[in-house]
This record gives sequence, C-alpha cells and structure tokens, in this order.
Amino acid sequence: MANPGVTRAAAEQAVATVQQCIDKGFFLVGSPNAVQEAARLLNLPDGTLYSRLKAAKKKFGIAPVAIDHKLDVPVAAPPVEDDRNKMQVADYKAENKRLREHIVDLEDIRAGILNLTDPPLAPRISLPPKDAARGKRTVIIHLSDWHVGERVDIDEMGGVNSYSLDIFKKRAGRLCAAAKALMTTHWKGDDPEKIIIIFGGDMITGEIHDELAKSNDALSAPAVKVCAETLAGLVKELRAIAPVDVYSLPGNHGRLTKKPEAKGMAVNSFDTLITNVVEMILNVSSVNGVRFFYPKSGDALFNVYRWIFCAVHGDRIGSKGGQGFLGALATVMRGIAKMRAYYTGQGIIVDYFLTAHLHTTAKLPRGFANGSLIGPSEYSRDLRADPEPSKQNLVVVHSEMGVISFEELYCGAPDEGSIYRARTA
Repeated sequence: MANPGVTRAAAEQAVATVQQCIDKGFFLVGSPNAVQEAARLLNLPDGTLYSRLKAAKKKFGIAPVAIDHKLDVPVAAPPVEDDRNKMQVADYKAENKRLREHIVDLEDIRAGILNLTDPPLAPRISLPPKDAARGKRTVIIHLSDWHVGERVDIDEMGGVNSYSLDIFKKRAGRLCAAAKALMTTHWKGDDPEKIIIIFGGDMITGEIHDELAKSNDALSAPAVKVCAETLAGLVKELRAIAPVDVYSLPGNHGRLTKKPEAKGMAVNSFDTLITNVVEMILNVSSVNGVRFFYPKSGDALFNVYRWIFCAVHGDRIGSKGGQGFLGALATVMRGIAKMRAYYTGQGIIVDYFLTAHLHTTAKLPRGFANGSLIGPSEYSRDLRADPEPSKQNLVVVHSEMGVISFEELYCGAPDEGSIYRARTA
C-alpha cells in the first residue's frame, strides 16, 4: 500500500531524480540501479524512495519512463524484424514494470511491516566474561563385572576374546593408566575436586555355577586376594590426583549362597569382603584421603553437587532379560524407570542411575550402563549377545552444568582377541 503521507512535491522530486538517473544510463534492475542512485543523490534510504515512487504512481499518476539502454535497434530493420524488436522492447518494459513494483512492495514490507531497516538485523549473542568462574568437577569411575578368576578360552571363543588372571592384571593396569591420563594429560583447568569410585559388584566370578568351579583360573579365595590388591593399587594411584570416595556394591557372582537371597545379601558377599580388604591394605599402607561406604541395601545413593546419583549392580532393578531385539538396553531402561518410580515414591528424585551386570555400555536419558572387564565369554557367546569389548565408564560432573563428559575406558589389547584388533576387509 502506498504511503498516504507523501506530498505531490516529494513525489515529483522522486520521479524527476530517478528519471535523471535513467537518462544517465542507470537501469531499473541490478545494482546500483536508477532508484538506488537517486536515493543516494537525495540522501534518502532506498526503501523511502521506493515508497515515494509507489505513492507518486498511485496517488498522482506520475512515474519515470524506463529506457533500456542495452537495446540497440537497427534503423533499417526489416518490417518483421522491426516488429519483433518492438515486441521485445514491450516485453522488457513490462518485465521492468513488474520487477519495479515487486521491489517497491518488498521494500514497503521491510520498512513498514517488519521494521528491519533501522537498525538492520545482525548476529547477536551475549557471552559471559572470560574470567567467569569455571566451576568445580568431580569424576565418577564405575568398576564392575571384573570376574577375576574366570578363564575365557580364546579357541572356544573362536578367537574373539580371552581372559585369565594374567590378562586381568594387564587390563586393570591399562584401565588405571587411561583414567589417570584423562584426569591429567588430557585434563584442562583445575584438578578434579573429588574422585568417586564404584566397586559395582561381580568383582570376582566365584563358583555360583558348577562349571565355573571346574574351569576357573582361580577359585574364590585367591581371586579375592588378587582382586583386592589390584583395586588397592588402583585407588592409591588415583588418590594422588584427588581425594577418593569408594562405594561398595554386592553383585550376584560374589554371593556366598548357591541361590540369590534377599536378606543379608550385602554382608554375605565376596564383593563386600574385597572392599574390606582394600580398605585394610590402604590403611596399612598409610594412604589417607580415601573414604569407604557400604550401603547394606545394595543401592548407593550419593550427591554430586546438586545432582543425586544411585549406583546399583543391576541384578535387582526389577527388570530381567536382555536377549531380545533391543538386547540389554531394553532391560536396563525398564529397570531404571522402575527404580526411579520406587525412589520418587519416597520423595527422592534420582537424576542419574549407574547400572552394571549386563556387560553392556550405554549412555541413557536417566543414567549410564557399565560394561565389563572380562569382555565376551562362552556364556555370552551361547546367548548370541553382542560381543562388547572390555571397557569401563568414566563420568565427569560439573558443579554448575551437571554431567559434562562420558568416557569409555577401553582395556583390551590386540593379542587378547580379534575384538581388540582393527577390522579387515
């Protein structure tokens, strides 16, 4: 719609100035065009001049005469050719008129409706000052399903994986080295404020099944000794970086009964005994700054800044299975949903759950599932479960932003199975 406030004098001035620019050789399209040049001469915004031109045409019936200076029509053109040229000139003029009106309409929309001409749109964002506090960070290292003492035969596994006491010690060393590197060499800013280590159950494989008693590399007693010494060494190494809190959880393989029992399951567990021995070793070795927690419920609830975490082994999450099309993840997600409802009913809103047991690594909307140190075994082979390599989780929690990093610590080596080697065509 034409600007109703344009006077005839302003309209005539706009038309005359544009006509002068056309006569000088400026076109009505392109850049710079006749309107843009006239706007420059009149010291007006392009949109304002377009509005005046439109008002001049609609209110006063005046407009500049467009002349296409590119067209060079021969004087002695044949009648047919002359008619063709005249038709082309008419087409050019009609197109010029259409484009001119379209441009004026667009400028009216921009200037009048959207009000974008003053000031123009530009990328804008307000960044915090560079010296803003970075906040504190805590690292959670989830250790579970080590199955110390079990032997996985590489030939029975078709070359995929192997495991023994010797391989366990090497993988535990790689795990510790990887965790230290992430918190030192690859860490930027202040050191971690705290390290939380979850002893998440099934640290030894035990003899809960008859076949394990026959095939294990080490029975429970020597396995407890080797596992406890290794864990104590790992905690001591990490304590050099930051104070450490250890949470001890019972798994199903560490139980002292043939069948699972609900009562006393945390007390009557090799997993709890292993943590007791680790605490004793560190005390004797005068390693300070390490605290141990033994939740008898088997659920470790703890705060990291303003977020609540709950660590469980995973065999008592109210969800079984794990062999369907979705594999273990469907079981874990169902279990997390049931545990969250269970604690919500008590007025406790858990932000993140840490689960294990199913030897499957995953970052989920409400938590993290941990893998295993043992890797795939003959048991998982017969289930046709996805052969996940040996790895454990590391999570970094920021005091202001919550979980900011989820890392998978790979522990295997190429000589321990084909799953640790690069794929070949």
